[in-house]
Amino acid sequence: MPAKKNIKNISKKNIFVVSMLLIIISFYLFLAFLSYLFTWQYDNINWIDIFGNPDIYVKNITGKLGAYFAYTMITRFIGLGAFVIPFILFIAGFRLLKIKLLPFRKTLKISIVIALWLSLVLGYVDLYLANKNFLFGGLYGYAVNKWLSSLIGHIGTITLLTFLSFLIIINLHEKFW
Repeated sequence: MPAKKNIKNISKKNIFVVSMLLIIISFYLFLAFLSYLFTWQYDNINWIDIFGNPDIYVKNITGKLGAYFAYTMITRFIGLGAFVIPFILFIAGFRLLKIKLLPFRKTLKISIVIALWLSLVLGYVDLYLANKNFLFGGLYGYAVNKWLSSLIGHIGTITLLTFLSFLIIINLHEKFW
């Protein structure tokens, strides 16, 4: 007669596998993003070329897939704020192992706010750079700042970004007041 399977053991094994996968993916994405900062000129790749064209070469140390994720998250999405993604995955992986490096919900909230704020601030800087090929704030930050500058002008945009910065600092630091 076969022995009963212990559901708790299977569950713990699955949790361990998922947590290790999250930690490994976080390192992979961090290396992809970091490498992209130095190789972005060569690593603008689309999804079809990743699997469909073996002759395309990228300089990113994580290969075509890492170059694609980095290009998508940094250039097309939130710019350098994308570095919070591997950070959150890393914290989540350890949290599944019941290792509490940081409080997860608070870290997630702060990370998202910082990523979006960083995208907006760096997007404003991108408006004045001569080289528009690499957007430090990503396409999101650039587009929002271009719209804001047309709506309330450059002084209004700087004022709004400064106000947002103070608002974030006040809300993130509980002992501020």
